[in-house]
Amino acid sequence: MISEKPRSSLNLMLPWLLGVFFGLVILGNLASRITFEDKAEEFALGKETSTYWATDGEIPIHCSTPNDGNLCIDAYLESSLQNEIVLWLGNSQLHVINQMQPQDINAVEILHQSLKNAHRYVMAFSYPNASLQQNYVTFDYIFPSGGLK
Repeated sequence: MISEKPRSSLNLMLPWLLGVFFGLVILGNLASRITFEDKAEEFALGKETSTYWATDGEIPIHCSTPNDGNLCIDAYLESSLQNEIVLWLGNSQLHVINQMQPQDINAVEILHQSLKNAHRYVMAFSYPNASLQQNYVTFDYIFPSGGLK
């Protein structure tokens, strides 16, 4: 005959408590492997993948966050090349290079250099896992009411 004895609260919560405990132990172990130099936006990049932020000499033309976005905008406004602007919005694929060699540059820098003689200034913004909404907000920030700030 099977006993109809009710289970105690501790018996009911034990699987949940053990799951939380082991989850915290595993999370603590993983968190301890992260160093101060690690960049959260680069966690998903493979070992053979490097980030590359395009420049024109010392002038930044490729920015990654709203925090450094004004560097690219100010560089454009201060440059003698206030030509027609080409804005390239993208995600992390725009600022990474696989198996990077010392002479490698990314597509933003290649396009910027090739359009310079055509009186066009290429500026790029790329965020890790960028969404269309993030790109829209970036575009609206750079071109409020249709013109550069």
